[in-house]
Amino acid sequence: MSHEFLDAIAFLPGPLILRKTPVQLALLGADALLFIASGLAFYVVMSRVAGASLLGQYALVLAWLLAFQSIGSFGIPELMMRELGRFSGERGQYLGAGLIVGLSVSLVVVPVMILIAWLTNYDRELKGAITIAALSLPAAMLTNVVRSGFISSRRTGLILLSRVVEFLVVVPLNLVLLLQGHGLMTLISVVVVGRSAAGLLGLWLLHRYVTPVVWRSTGAYLRALISPAMTFAFGNSLGLFGMHMNTIMLSLMAPVLAVGYFTAGMKLIEGMILAPVLFGQFYMPQIAASLESNRAGGVAPFRAPFRLLFALTIPAGVGVLLFADFIVNLLFGTEFRETVPVLRILAVFYVVYSADAQLSMILRTAGLQTKDLRILAFNPVVNLLVNLALIPSMGGRGVALGLLSGGLCTTTLRYRCIAKELGSPKWFTFISPLVLWSVATGVGIAVLGAGLPGWAQVSLYGALSLAMFTWVARGALPPRDASPPGAA
Repeated sequence: MSHEFLDAIAFLPGPLILRKTPVQLALLGADALLFIASGLAFYVVMSRVAGASLLGQYALVLAWLLAFQSIGSFGIPELMMRELGRFSGERGQYLGAGLIVGLSVSLVVVPVMILIAWLTNYDRELKGAITIAALSLPAAMLTNVVRSGFISSRRTGLILLSRVVEFLVVVPLNLVLLLQGHGLMTLISVVVVGRSAAGLLGLWLLHRYVTPVVWRSTGAYLRALISPAMTFAFGNSLGLFGMHMNTIMLSLMAPVLAVGYFTAGMKLIEGMILAPVLFGQFYMPQIAASLESNRAGGVAPFRAPFRLLFALTIPAGVGVLLFADFIVNLLFGTEFRETVPVLRILAVFYVVYSADAQLSMILRTAGLQTKDLRILAFNPVVNLLVNLALIPSMGGRGVALGLLSGGLCTTTLRYRCIAKELGSPKWFTFISPLVLWSVATGVGIAVLGAGLPGWAQVSLYGALSLAMFTWVARGALPPRDASPPGAA
């Protein structure tokens, strides 16, 4: 495969413009959009073809996979994002060491996940599907570490290429199999094959065209990774494992239909969550480099990008909150009316999570991962207590309130910690106007345009939100000939 061919289809940054921040963010956005659209489309088709029961089972298996994936990755992808930003000249050695540690841990986690699944009271088919899903844990870890290498090298187009390969394998085949009446285990098997193919392709592209991965003489780098990796692993596991354990808890305390109603709303929010997650992944190496050279400046140089992120996430969350009825009926049908109150609570959670994810990223980037871990420990405890209290009477709404309660707790504590250690981010100066604008605009459209059809209200709100985002972006992105903050 020639360099010219890859330049054309994978956006290798030969031309300087392809390494600019707006282009890199656009490529990450395209990857996120493909992931969101394909996953949501499949959930919509499944909900209408097979109903809430199969949707709940399918989502439950993926929840098991993602929960144990957070343990199997050992926090290596997040740690790589920081280290590759700090030591750009040693990317190959750090990537090799990170892959060795991550693959080793994920291989150990595979039988643990299988054993725990077979100890539950799930039916045999569900246990078998979870067993098949566990086999993709090493490939998932591989994909995430490779993403770290691509992002730190500003080769995000290759992430999109790997995503396209996974999309072409999984989505069309699973749609055909679903329409032909195939069951849960077949659908999950296709997911495992697709993710494995994408992970191997990504590793080959990284090693061949971006940064040769050094597998030998990595002893010193392994030792350098182990200590911070432990902290990153606990923090990463608590966060992601806690989030996906909510679905597992719901499946053990409520009927599978409740899982289907909850995951219908959660799937939409998970897609939206990719925006703050990708933002954090992209800016983590830059913030690490900035703090390495000027720690006293804190995160002040990145106020404009953070403002741009919230100009996207806050109107999106408020829009879902206000127009949840229309969104659920459009995507999933009237059978999923139980999803509407769940989605409204999750919309508020999404706005909180958007801030919480960035605060956590800042703490870990600044070398304060131990403090971040201590704060994060409050999240699953609060979440668990709320779940236990509310799931029996409220089902999916109780899980959503558990997520929101835990998120509010850690967001408050992280913000105060950053203000003490690095100086106040002063986010409220631009978050408050964005919240007020979004609520006023959405309520105004809902009240004054009550006679309009739902699609017209949502379209008008979306158009106004896009205009506001564009206005904010004009002052947030660096000039074309300027390097982003913290860039080498």
